[in-house]
Amino acid sequence: MILKTHPNLSQKALISGLTRMAEAAGPPVNNNSSARRDASLAFLKRTPSLEFDHFLDKLSSGPKTMSQTTKPKSELREDVVKRHSDALKTAGYESKAFESALSNIETDREVRLLELKHIAEAYIGAAQRFKTKTLGLKIIEQTFDQRWKLEMRRS
Repeated sequence: MILKTHPNLSQKALISGLTRMAEAAGPPVNNNSSARRDASLAFLKRTPSLEFDHFLDKLSSGPKTMSQTTKPKSELREDVVKRHSDALKTAGYESKAFESALSNIETDREVRLLELKHIAEAYIGAAQRFKTKTLGLKIIEQTFDQRWKLEMRRS
């Protein structure tokens, strides 16, 4: 009967919803199926029909997809990436210039994780994966240290 009155509702969604209702009704006194059915019916009697219809409508709309639950990606600020990656490249092997450039990246509020990944990629020459800005800055600093040590060995 429910499937006739709500044609968009699949049988699988209905069974899943009824299972959740049975869990909301609480555990039956014993484990037999009639006790579970009675607990579910008691729950339905306590639930106003309008609320139950709303519940069925939510079931028939189906689960949300990823595009419905995530916010859209923000645009890359290429000018910020270019400004900071150029500053890092210009610093070369000079520690003070590099520290200044790195400090500017750290304090610049326009530099988000997305921009930092592109700055690191431009400086290091390969795509980098990191989950926080702190880790990204550390990777850039480690790259500078490796390059500086290599340059000092050559001279």
